[in-house]
Amino acid sequence: MFLPVLFGVLFFAARPAAAGCSSVTIGANIYFYGYYVENRDFDDSSPDAVSAYNSYVEVCLSNTYTDNVSTYVEFEAKFDDSANGTAKVKYAYLDLKHFLADDLSVRIGKGKSKFEIKKTHTIPSLARLYDLDMTLLPDYKPLGVEFAYGFSSFKLKGAAWKISENSAPGDNSSDYDEYMLLGTWTHERGKTGGYVVLLKDNRAADAADYNMIGLYTRSDLTDDINVLADLCYQDGDVPSADIGSFRLWTCVEYAFSSSPLKPVVGLDFFYLEGANGDTRAFKLVKPDFARTLIAESGKYCGLLPRDNEGYFSAQLQFGLRNVRDGEFEVGGTLTWFRADGDLPAGRDKGIGWEVDAFAVWNYTEDVSFSAAVACFVPDEDFAGASDPDSVWLAIFATRLDF
Repeated sequence: MFLPVLFGVLFFAARPAAAGCSSVTIGANIYFYGYYVENRDFDDSSPDAVSAYNSYVEVCLSNTYTDNVSTYVEFEAKFDDSANGTAKVKYAYLDLKHFLADDLSVRIGKGKSKFEIKKTHTIPSLARLYDLDMTLLPDYKPLGVEFAYGFSSFKLKGAAWKISENSAPGDNSSDYDEYMLLGTWTHERGKTGGYVVLLKDNRAADAADYNMIGLYTRSDLTDDINVLADLCYQDGDVPSADIGSFRLWTCVEYAFSSSPLKPVVGLDFFYLEGANGDTRAFKLVKPDFARTLIAESGKYCGLLPRDNEGYFSAQLQFGLRNVRDGEFEVGGTLTWFRADGDLPAGRDKGIGWEVDAFAVWNYTEDVSFSAAVACFVPDEDFAGASDPDSVWLAIFATRLDF
């Protein structure tokens, strides 16, 4: 009953609005997927296999009232196995263009905070499997106001978000707030910029503040070579700990644009600084990315990062993006991991390596079928046992993107 009722609500909600709208758009994205993972405890003799068949639905309504005024509302529902899903508002915001100034725009409402620069993966279809995994994690969709001011090739974006609010009588300060400032310069080869983020978490008796400052670039050095780099420093104030650590993400991609199969290869490096004495590791406050299906995943398995531990990884990426005129895509990644920073006594820094392989059938422009397998081979230090067994995962997904 969920989908018919929700579409009915959107249809009738859109009808009276249409009198004041120049355009109304209703759409839906539907994802069905199943996955199987075993040996998460690195032991074949211990039965711990997990299989699940889930689905995720997004229904959106976009209204344009004038050239400068529009709204966007999106509902979502997640279904685990055969359980009934619960619909809720994912996004709901008002966009005002040319607000008080020709180059100033304002967004008010429930949106998506984007303070960690998210990489566009070398292989987009594999990235969509990663994105689906992260979508299934707990929500991080705050309420607030953001602005964007653009002139020439430079754009300045700022935001003030209320992530969590306590409105109890006598206690209106135990909130979780975020403030962001992002500057982006668009040049003929891509984008370069910097960002500052302040996170103030007053929900507990001991408040915690995280401050981040970063620089990034996404540039095409040539028609075939693309470079991405994102360097971020984190400090702040956390009870019983010091903060002062780095995160680095960089990737070089080479696309053979003259080849009809559109092959692409990439070399990706990721560094998350670990704990050093009283200084804690870099904290992924809002992880919204994954580069592997097992080690860095959120819903599927998730082995990294462990609490207050950092790591370094190097990843080789390969894909064919235009098999049979784009009907099929194939590819994979090979990733090596090593721990960074202070570790428990007696444990060395070995973590392991992972291989992911996938194939996609683009049935139409909107509908695709994906399948992937992954294997994580743990190091004895990471597994905490001699001769540990590998972790295996298989996933199948069907997507309709409106």
